[in-house]
Amino acid sequence: MPMMYGLNHDNNQSRAVAVDDNGVLVAVGNTPYGNYPERDWLTSTGTGTVDNSVLFTANNMQSYQHHVIHATAGSVDVEVSVSGGVFTDSATSPIAMEDMNATVHGTYIIVIAAGKVGILHGKFESVRVVQNGVTAATARMGSYS
Repeated sequence: MPMMYGLNHDNNQSRAVAVDDNGVLVAVGNTPYGNYPERDWLTSTGTGTVDNSVLFTANNMQSYQHHVIHATAGSVDVEVSVSGGVFTDSATSPIAMEDMNATVHGTYIIVIAAGKVGILHGKFESVRVVQNGVTAATARMGSYS
């Protein structure tokens, strides 16, 4: 049974993201009626074994505005690069990653904990997911426009 995470956008359109039992991003909907249209998805996955190891780096991301990250094991940091050069994270820059497991919409996080989902809005050259802490981490990211 997919887990649904609701999103609200300033155009008053309801959206939802579904993650299946294996943590795979399966759908994004544009209506409150469960109608999930075809989307242009880019999916990235990776695993780390030591603190600060890079799980994956997704490059050429300018075509994607929304990035849904699911930490399936361990906790992860999300870093972005606007130019493809220097990466910054939400602890050191003004990017905001929304906590999709929070009971109140608009709750923002710096680190995505194990089993949790965060969403980052914005167009970047690159998005990098890095292990946070000594516990081995695995993460998946689905990006769509």
